Amino acid sequence: MRKNARMAIFLVAAVGLLVAPLAFGSNMGFKLERTMAAVPGGLSYYPVSLPFYRSVQDLWNTAAAGFTPTAGTDNGVGEMWSDDLLADWWTNGDGTCDGSFPSECQGSITILRFINLSADPGFNTWKGQTIAKNPITNNPVMSGVRFDVVNDPATDPDGPGQGFLVTIPNGSFPVIIVGSENPDVTTYVMPFVAGGLNKHPYSHLYHSTYVTSQDLLTDLATATGSWEGGVSILDFINDSADPAFNTWKGQTIAKNPITGNPTYSGTPFNLVPGNGYVFVLNGAPPAGSTTISLPHY
Repeated sequence: MRKNARMAIFLVAAVGLLVAPLAFGSNMGFKLERTMAAVPGGLSYYPVSLPFYRSVQDLWNTAAAGFTPTAGTDNGVGEMWSDDLLADWWTNGDGTCDGSFPSECQGSITILRFINLSADPGFNTWKGQTIAKNPITNNPVMSGVRFDVVNDPATDPDGPGQGFLVTIPNGSFPVIIVGSENPDVTTYVMPFVAGGLNKHPYSHLYHSTYVTSQDLLTDLATATGSWEGGVSILDFINDSADPAFNTWKGQTIAKNPITGNPTYSGTPFNLVPGNGYVFVLNGAPPAGSTTISLPHY
């Protein structure tokens, strides 16, 4: 049974207890608990970071029209979809609305990805899936279009580093995220798309050596041809006491038009394991894409 934590509990587990394929070498496994809740008067946006290897149960069969959950599973071994994450988080991890946890199966959760593929009908928008309770039948129902959160290169060009945006219109959910990182993935490459908003949700490594946004942008400044178009890293402010409440706030690196050197604007902020962030490419980099190094301990 889960216990509602007021702050994220970060635990390191043995990788043998997880499902990370051994072909990529050993690495640390992670189990992180964080609470995402509707904030009064707020949009309640939570950028979420998931480990590159993601361990979530296939709890329900939601492949039927209307995404009405039924008994059984609908995915093959190793496949993971947005509906699996939603089922896990909404039911407090056991797939049933048995009342064993006070807030389970109450409220609603939406998980979104940003579409940077110009050929996709959802280009330049956040697109995803929602779980809520049907007010008539009282049964859970899903709406929207489910997507593969393992990151299929054909549909998610950002690869395993892609993060997601969760919105909580109502309710409070203590979620547990389990998985491990892939030590063979050393960079996060964000292609620049002409005519696009070029927003790239980013799964921040749980064991990253970057402590602040300034650490990351300073390292990015050493990547020739990668940052010169201007890059911002943003977090969403859910703290009602913050003057920036209900806005995206962050830090930007840009090229000084006179000296050609990197300049920084905005206030540095801490990078927290389990939290995701959103990169925005403000202009076309000479290299055609922006590459972030992923150093870790």
